[in-house]
Amino acid sequence: MLPNNNFFTLNQEELVDLKIYQVGSERCEPNKSYGPIKRNHYLFHYIYQGKGHFEYTNAKGEVISADLTENCGFLCSPDQVCTYIADKDDPWVYAWVELDGIHVSRYFANAGLTYDFAVFRLNNKQYEKVIKDTLFSITQSYNHSTLQFLSYIYTLLDALEQGASNKRTNLLRQRNDDYVRNAILFIEHNYKRDITIKDVADFCLLNQTYLGRVFKSATQKGIKEFLIDYRLTKSTDLLRDTNLSINEVAADVGYTNQLHFSKSFKHKYQMTPTSWRNIHHVV
Repeated sequence: MLPNNNFFTLNQEELVDLKIYQVGSERCEPNKSYGPIKRNHYLFHYIYQGKGHFEYTNAKGEVISADLTENCGFLCSPDQVCTYIADKDDPWVYAWVELDGIHVSRYFANAGLTYDFAVFRLNNKQYEKVIKDTLFSITQSYNHSTLQFLSYIYTLLDALEQGASNKRTNLLRQRNDDYVRNAILFIEHNYKRDITIKDVADFCLLNQTYLGRVFKSATQKGIKEFLIDYRLTKSTDLLRDTNLSINEVAADVGYTNQLHFSKSFKHKYQMTPTSWRNIHHVV
C-alpha cells in the first residue's frame, strides 16, 4: 500500500531518450484539486484506489472530462491545460511519474495515451499487479541508481502498453510508428551533418508534408524542432564534459554558424552556452 504522501525529484541531465524528473504518491484529501495547470514534461498518474475527476484540453481546444476510478490513469502532456480533483466521498490514492525525452511520447502513445486521448483504462487485469508493484518500487526507493530507475520506468511503460484498453494495434498506426522511428533513427545518426527535413523524408521514402504530420502527431514536435532539440541536448554533453570551444561544440552538433548555435541555445536554456558551461562544467 502506498503511504499518505511521498515525493522526490531526480536530476538526470545526461539522459536523452528518457529522463525522469520526479516521482511520488499521495493519499488525497476530499476535493483536493490541481489546476487548471500546464506542465513542462509528461506527467502520468495511476490510481490505486478511490475516485476523482480529470479534465484536459485536446489539440482543438475542446475540454474533455472523465470520471476515473481504481486502475485508471491520466497523462498530462507538455503545455496541455489539465485539472484533476479528488472525489469528495472517496478521494483517490495515486502515484505519479514525470518524464520527458526523445522517445517518451511514443512510449505513451503505444499505450493509447496522447495529447488528444489522455485517459488510461486497464483492460488486461494480469498487468494490474505489475503496474502497482512497479510504481511502489519507483516511489519508495530513494537510493536507486539511474539504471535501476530506468529499468522500473521501462517495465511500467511496457505494462501500460500491454494492459491498455486503447493501445495502438491497427496497421496504420503501426506503420506510422515505423516512419517516426526511422526518422528519429536518421536524426540520431546524422545530426552532426547539415541535414534538412527533405533528407529525413527521403530516408523514410515519404512526402515531407505527410511525414511532418505523422511526426508531429507522435512526438508533439515538428521535425525541425526535434532536430534542434536533439542537437542542443547533445551540445550540453560537450559543454559539460569537454573543453572544446563554443565554436567547436557548435560544429560538432551540426551548426555551421556559432551565432546561430548560441541564439538557439539561449532560446532553449535561457542562458548562453558559456554561462551554461560555467554552471555545469565537470572537467
